[in-house]
Amino acid sequence: MIKQYLKSTFLKYGYDIRRIDNHREFSITKSDNVPTVDRSLVNSIFNFIEEVPPFYGPNIRPELKISGAWNTDFLDRRKTQIRLFETVDKTAYSLLLNQMLQNELVYGIYGSAYFNQNIIGSKAPPQFIHNLEKFTYLTGLSSDSLPDGDFGGRWGVDVNGNIITLVDPYKGINAFNTAKILSYLCNGSKATYIDLGSGIGSDAIKVMRFCDIPVRAILIDLPLNLTTAFSYVSMNTDRKCVLISNSSQLREVLSNNTDESEFLFIPTIFIEELMETDIVVNLLYNHGSFSEMDYDTVRFYLQNILNGTTQALYEINSNSPVENNGGHIEVPSARFPIPYQYKLVKRNLALNSYFDHRYVENLYVKSGS
Repeated sequence: MIKQYLKSTFLKYGYDIRRIDNHREFSITKSDNVPTVDRSLVNSIFNFIEEVPPFYGPNIRPELKISGAWNTDFLDRRKTQIRLFETVDKTAYSLLLNQMLQNELVYGIYGSAYFNQNIIGSKAPPQFIHNLEKFTYLTGLSSDSLPDGDFGGRWGVDVNGNIITLVDPYKGINAFNTAKILSYLCNGSKATYIDLGSGIGSDAIKVMRFCDIPVRAILIDLPLNLTTAFSYVSMNTDRKCVLISNSSQLREVLSNNTDESEFLFIPTIFIEELMETDIVVNLLYNHGSFSEMDYDTVRFYLQNILNGTTQALYEINSNSPVENNGGHIEVPSARFPIPYQYKLVKRNLALNSYFDHRYVENLYVKSGS
């Protein structure tokens, strides 16, 4: 009786009481297994950087310039990464890659708390437990399906002998939804989707795992992020991974019509050339990076990729004009200039309260798809 009275009283003033299930005492740990990056991958990365400089060149079109929030992020947080590229120190860079989940390579793209030795042994955040429960409840999948692989200096929460990162359950839900959209749109044939602003590639790994059809995943990002994703995905999957560094390589790789699943890593400077090929994209996926761009850049990407041959857009972005790094004011997702032929099918709050509910999910589908 008292419990019900207190609950109704709190509800009256806009508060809710939730019982957090504490019978599972999860704690933060890190893996002792630290695989060594393949030397050929490191060589591929440095060859790529020779052709595609980390900040591109001075004559790049305004929409593709690395400025604002990301320029500030890179210069402030990636000092070691930039220095090792400048000094061509492949040995030190290999060591940085081996522990990428515990160092600056994930700063700005991880979307959660960064590694701190003092966190080891502490209890898992309630939000992680809540997201893990949401993942298993919404997808019907086991938590065993969440880890990407052993590479990268894995740390997180030990669940049934598997180390699950703090962001895995949330990423898993988004990847599950992406996989289901692709499976519906492709009706059994090989899917092609673009992950624009792909981070370390964890979302793409999960999408491919959750899809019941072959997938060509095209990961597009800025060079300093793309090279990290290339290493992370290559070392955590057995699928073909190709880091694209020039136009001729782009056309050659796209002309390969294999039915096998594959990951292609393409810097943003090749967006126009990519979409001028005869490629048919089933889905454009974007999590977080549209709202980190200025309005003209968002319009540039949407006009180029949602060109009538792409079937759908699934985006999760901020819907509030808050200030980001470098004084950048985020563009609310409701203001994104979506081409008229793409119709809003659903909109809901993103499931992760790390973002204080300013993030919103939107699914747009081309008329007639």
